[in-house]
Formats: sequence, C-alpha cells, structure tokens
Amino acid sequence: MKSLIMAGLAFILTACGSKDCRENVRLGDFEYSQNNYARAKKLYQQAWATDSVACADVADRMANLKRFLP
Repeated sequence: MKSLIMAGLAFILTACGSKDCRENVRLGDFEYSQNNYARAKKLYQQAWATDSVACADVADRMANLKRFLP
C-alpha cells in the first residue's frame, strides 16, 4: 500500500513539473499577431521540442513563418 501511494505521489509531482507545449504555442501565436516573427518561431520551436505529438500543429505554424523570415 505504501509503495502504491509513493508511486502515485511521484506521478503527480512529475506531471506538475512537466512543461506544457500548448502554452508556448499560445505565446507564439500572440507574438505572431504582433508581427514579432523571430520570437514566434523560437516559441514554436520550444513547443515542438517539448512535445511534438501534442503540438503537432506547430509544424504548420512554423511553415507559415517562412513567408516572413529570411
């Protein structure tokens, strides 16, 4: 029983400390809307690096940025 509680606690602590790629996407969208394309690209790349599965739509956003960045 004690090991089950410890495993559950470890899972909760790990989940709370994980980064949310969606937050970087939201921030990137904001920077994009402000024409700050370099910052948006950086945030999208961070989102992709954090979780490319949960934030798979970031690939489309990064491709869209190529129109504005050299």
